[in-house]
Parts: sequence; C-alpha cells; structure tokens
Amino acid sequence: FKDCRQRWDFSSPLRMNLESQNPNKNLMTGSLVHEALAKAYEPSWQTAGDQSSGEMPPLFNADALVSSYDTAAQARIDEIQASSLGEELKAELVKEIYLGQGMLRHYCLWAPGYEADQRREHPQLSIREVHATELRIELPLILPGYYLYYEGTVDGLVTLHNGEVAILEHKTAARYP
Repeated sequence: FKDCRQRWDFSSPLRMNLESQNPNKNLMTGSLVHEALAKAYEPSWQTAGDQSSGEMPPLFNADALVSSYDTAAQARIDEIQASSLGEELKAELVKEIYLGQGMLRHYCLWAPGYEADQRREHPQLSIREVHATELRIELPLILPGYYLYYEGTVDGLVTLHNGEVAILEHKTAARYP
C-alpha cells in the first residue's frame, strides 16, 4: 500500500469487484443440492400422519428430492454444454453435478434411518415439524458496545419435539472440516 497504491488496488479481485467467467464447481453443486433439499423438506406436502400409533410421517419427500435435483441438474448441464468453456472444464463441472446426484440418492437411503434413530435416541430434540425452507433471516446480536445483525439464508425453520424452534442447516463438503 505504501509503495504503490495502484498495485495494491489491483492486487485484490474482491476490491476490484471482478467476477470469474468460470463457474465455481463446489458452489454450483452445493446450490443445486440445497435447492433440491428445500423442495424435499417443503412443509406444504407433509401430512399429519397417524399420530395415535406414535408413528410420525417422514420429514422429507425423497421423490421430490431426486426429481427436483435431476431437473435442475439437467438444465445446468445443458447450459454448461452450450457455453464457451473449455472441454476439460465442462467435463469437470458435469462430473461434479453427477457427484451431487449420487450424494442425494444416498441421502434418501440414509435420512429415514437417521430420522428414526434421532426420534428413538433423542425424542425431545428430534424434528417434529418443518415450517419453512430456504428462509432469509436477520437476527440482531446485541453485544456490549456493539449492535450487529446475523444475516443470511437458512435451509429450514423447524419445531423440535420439546417445542423449541430451531434452524435446520445442511452442509455439503468434499471432506470433514
């Protein structure tokens, strides 16, 4: 900064508001996954189920999860194939989309068992009802001397069996942090 302010200014793509022409494969796949999960957990399709037997209805619709991802993924693949990106990058992006598809197919196999285990092992902390998905939130955080907001989008707003309201958040990652 002290030697050359112009070089300092040009050294940061963020400061210059530059955007890459190449899509971020992780962000692209994560966005497709989150959009599909939002449709699968959408509360409008859920029914009350037979509460008298103690059985709760599933929290998500596996068919909606797979079909919404497949539809969005195919549209994204078509966009990628029609773009002017290099063939190697196109193949890498399409491979990543198919990886997301496989993740969600396995999620459909895993989630019902996990949901049942949570209801059995932690009945008060398991999810009773999903109220909304892909919800934009703004929460005030009052700290001594500061007034801040936590702002962002959460995957879902849920009620737990103990009556508390909680945030549902899914994470996609190449490896555990």
